[in-house]
Amino acid sequence: MIAIASLWALAMSYDEARNNMFSFFLSSVVLIVIIVMCAVAVVAALYGLKRLIKLVRHKDEQND
Repeated sequence: MIAIASLWALAMSYDEARNNMFSFFLSSVVLIVIIVMCAVAVVAALYGLKRLIKLVRHKDEQND
């Protein structure tokens, strides 16, 4: 949120290249959203892998 607010303030403070700054702002926001989505996907994959390993170990213990 701090990065988005900073980029918004930067885009609004420069008058001469407002279109370029706004384009940079939008692309930066898209990049931040992609990074957050990737981080959530990695955490979900690791959590799912942890549960899968726990399930396999639990089944192995029952078979012994």
